[in-house]
Amino acid sequence: PSIVDDTHIVGPLNQVIPAFTSFTQHLRTIGLSVKSSKCCVWSPRGLPVDFSPPEGMSTPIGLRILGAPFGSSTYMSDFIRDALHEKSRHATLLAQIGDPQVAFWILCDCFTQRPSYITRTCPPTPILRMLLEGFDRSMMEVLERLIGPGSFADGEAYLPCREASLPTTFGGTGILSTVSTMTCAYLGAWALVAHSISSRFIVSDRPILL
Repeated sequence: PSIVDDTHIVGPLNQVIPAFTSFTQHLRTIGLSVKSSKCCVWSPRGLPVDFSPPEGMSTPIGLRILGAPFGSSTYMSDFIRDALHEKSRHATLLAQIGDPQVAFWILCDCFTQRPSYITRTCPPTPILRMLLEGFDRSMMEVLERLIGPGSFADGEAYLPCREASLPTTFGGTGILSTVSTMTCAYLGAWALVAHSISSRFIVSDRPILL
């Protein structure tokens, strides 16, 4: 499959390399070329010890495809941790806005929504839950800076934080809890694309979702 100029060749290793060679040859016929330095070979089971990638290609432990990580648990957790840390760091700047109400709505409508792509594309594993719990805590810390210190005292923070994450119609602030929504987000994303994927790629009688 290809998205704009990003192409992924998927299959057994002994078929992928010949397919890549054929692909590059066809590109030359229309005046295009492939930069080997931007290409890589990856396998979820690991590459054979004696495998030698085409010249210039890398063999990473994971891939970033359309902004989503695919790879080992270490690669996935490091990728997500770095992404969430960057989003949390930017949110701390909201306290510098002179109007707390404006800062609050930016927090609700922008920053708490930013991990939604991660929750839609990454399986809801225990590692993801742990990382999202840290992100949710950081959002509550930003909220506390906006409404006043001591709002979520350390010893009694659990219940106020849960109440704050409720919709405004239920007496909450509307601060999204990514931990509470991560499983639904992932299943919802699959529900939207499962039929399209199964009709295009699945050729066996096995269901795409077990």
